[in-house]
Amino acid sequence: MDYLYSFIVRNFVLLCVSVVLGVTLIRHRKSNKSVRLWLFLIIGLALTIAVLESVQLVALEVAKSAMAATVLASILYVLRPLCIVLFIFLSGQEFKGVWIPLLVVPMALNVIACLFPFFEPTAHFSFYYSGVDSVYWNEGDILIFRYMPHLVSAFYLILLLIRTFSLVKKRHFLDATSLLVCAVVVCLATIIETFFNEHGDVYLLSSSIGISAAFYHLFLYERASSSDALTGLFDRSTYFDDMGKMRKDITGIIQLDMNGLKYLNDTYGHLEGDNGLLTIAKAIKKFETSNMYSYRTGGDEFIILVVGDKEDAIKKFVASFNEELKATHYYCSVGYAARKDDGTTVEELLKESEKLMYKDKAEFYKKANIERRKVGYIEE
Repeated sequence: MDYLYSFIVRNFVLLCVSVVLGVTLIRHRKSNKSVRLWLFLIIGLALTIAVLESVQLVALEVAKSAMAATVLASILYVLRPLCIVLFIFLSGQEFKGVWIPLLVVPMALNVIACLFPFFEPTAHFSFYYSGVDSVYWNEGDILIFRYMPHLVSAFYLILLLIRTFSLVKKRHFLDATSLLVCAVVVCLATIIETFFNEHGDVYLLSSSIGISAAFYHLFLYERASSSDALTGLFDRSTYFDDMGKMRKDITGIIQLDMNGLKYLNDTYGHLEGDNGLLTIAKAIKKFETSNMYSYRTGGDEFIILVVGDKEDAIKKFVASFNEELKATHYYCSVGYAARKDDGTTVEELLKESEKLMYKDKAEFYKKANIERRKVGYIEE
């Protein structure tokens, strides 16, 4: 009972954060499923670490079992670097090519190092517990194996920082800042527990992980307030805000306008109109590059600000987007303009893209031989 009381007191903050965040994630079932999954895993991992630390304390002080303490220490040394890996996945990074071995190989080496204490030839390489009446911690004989969990954690932290810098490069400053805060908090907790914990009575990592996850969820909730509720694209106010911030860096503008939204709403109901808007938004998200920022600026109006990509990338997006919509019943007029030189102003890009968009709309209605604004899709 004393150890249960000690567990609750030591992890009170983590337990409260876990309950509140868990309830919030369950309530927000319609939010990004991938993000919700990683947040659930992070909280679950934090709770697992907290429980195992308490069980290890019982193994040391009550059971006085060197083997049990060693097993628990090995598991904890595997789970702690995994915390940072989960935050890397939470960042939304796509892991292909070289990213796969960069994530898998260090963790595999760490697992191998944590297995050394259980085999006679390597028993003293990394770490081990010994003793009968009292169980003592013993440092391993080989430095690199002794600090393998810390080296792996540091390596994953570098990967997370690389992800953070890539977000900064793409001007996702808030995303980068939130991830950096999470990484720093977890890293500091790990350092304090490892190097400033002479008596073994400092337990910061689990609570730090839970607080970081809650902070990131709070950030996502705040960011959602700048998004269009239906499509998930950025909203009109965010468009004007970003236009002011990125004016000098914009290399192109794409304007899109759904054909016949009013007819869809009046004839088939607003649910069908919403479905058309969602179809267009999904196509935009599917083909936009990391340098494109998409906004729903009106009922049937969309704008994409391009920062860094050249005209070839814009043309590729437009071609892919149009091809995607051909498989649906919905139609959207598209116009774009790319900056030719530094003398081209944003206002000129807006005018040119809007002009081409309306030209595309006029050609669509002429080719379909139908009255403008009468249809949003053509029935088979």
